Amino acid sequence: MKGKKLNDAFLSALYKTREHYHNNELSEARKVCDPLREASKPLLKHEWKRVKSGELNYRMAKYLAVFVLLSGLLATFSNAYYIWGEGNSHRAIAAEKPNKSMQPTAKASAD
Repeated sequence: MKGKKLNDAFLSALYKTREHYHNNELSEARKVCDPLREASKPLLKHEWKRVKSGELNYRMAKYLAVFVLLSGLLATFSNAYYIWGEGNSHRAIAAEKPNKSMQPTAKASAD
């Protein structure tokens, strides 16, 4: 709503300036240029703030991208911790030599 009021004030001042210019009243057109400049300053500031923050879809996509990136990093570090940290105990169990003290229970013959 604020932008609409600022825009209406700017367009009104612009209309007055153009009206004097088209009627070849150049001194009057110069006089109404100051209100036109004054009306343009808050409008430009308002529009700059709006453009700087971005459209809603852009902001949503930006925050979603940050969330996906952080989720991916969390998954990567969790996986790395499992592989290099806690996962080493699984390798130690697999690297143990089998128990050779067990006696065979069946006698196999190759015919």
